[in-house]
Amino acid sequence: MTFGKVAIMGDSYSTFVGCIPENYHAYYGMENHADTGVLRREDTWWDLLIRETNSTLVLNNSYSGSTVCTTGRRELPEWSAFAVRAPLYFDGTTEFDTIFFLGGTNDSWIDSPLGDPTVKEWDAYTDEDKKFVLPAIGYVLGYLRAHNPAARIVAIVNNGLKPEIAKTIIEAAKRFACDTVELSGISKIHGHPDPLGMKQIKDQILDALKK
Repeated sequence: MTFGKVAIMGDSYSTFVGCIPENYHAYYGMENHADTGVLRREDTWWDLLIRETNSTLVLNNSYSGSTVCTTGRRELPEWSAFAVRAPLYFDGTTEFDTIFFLGGTNDSWIDSPLGDPTVKEWDAYTDEDKKFVLPAIGYVLGYLRAHNPAARIVAIVNNGLKPEIAKTIIEAAKRFACDTVELSGISKIHGHPDPLGMKQIKDQILDALKK
């Protein structure tokens, strides 16, 4: 199995210093988060996955602390939200073979407003809709599919998400012909995967997609 040219749309779980766009916040690779034990990019789930499958990382668009919706952490700019970043980086200008989506964790942690869970076409969502988690999930996955029609899109559902958020990711993934990987039992420190957890994420992605 290979994923070809890979892009990631993520939050802290997928960051590493020097591997994300300039001015983005990283979690892994920062000295104050060294207690996770994830000290090298080679420890991350995505680098493990890419090396094992002979794939190529083209873009890691991950911002630590970011929410899918635009109602995020007060200390972060609104443009850090998945709903703002998606059209900036995934408009079809760059061709990707596989796009991994891993988000919703911060929306769950900070109790961002949920909103209407109804999944609709990406261009039917308004800026007001994007302030809410559930519509924002539908918008992001819909946008990714509409502008990257040939790509394999993999929606990864973190364990510990609010049930409404997990359910909407799964439903939106189905609507937009994305693969879904539901994580379970991931080893974490302070809510973030440690080296074992990173390996578990990689293994669970491969196991799910092989089926």
